[in-house]
Amino acid sequence: MSEQNLVPVLLNLITPSSKHPADEEWDLTLRFADQHRQDDLAEIIFVNTPASTEPWKVGALIDHLVWNISDESLERMINTLENWLRGDDPRRISYALAMDYVFPFKDPKEMFEVFTEVKSNFPAFCERCDELIHRRAKLRKNKTEK
Repeated sequence: MSEQNLVPVLLNLITPSSKHPADEEWDLTLRFADQHRQDDLAEIIFVNTPASTEPWKVGALIDHLVWNISDESLERMINTLENWLRGDDPRRISYALAMDYVFPFKDPKEMFEVFTEVKSNFPAFCERCDELIHRRAKLRKNKTEK
């Protein structure tokens, strides 16, 4: 199977982030991550994802990759996703907002500022932005209470 075809195959196999992925899914995710160690995984996923793909599938793929890539690859991927959130492409924004395991932006204030801009420019994303802001605030509160 060519590397170009691996993304659509993964997207067809992908399970929601809340469910345990199948062995084949993990194996292909590892293979994809290994093939593209030095590349921008987010851009490769975007280019090879049909526009009709549901954002949760892309988010789940990104979530699975989080556990299978080096810190350097993860940082590169997150930087790309953060740039998408600052951009004007609703498809890219929907994919970046679909992640569940990682919050974009190391600084919660920056995330809030960018999400405020996203909500202003793309009202369809208000609910998801608010959900992620709330989840991050709750997580931070829980950490400080311990």
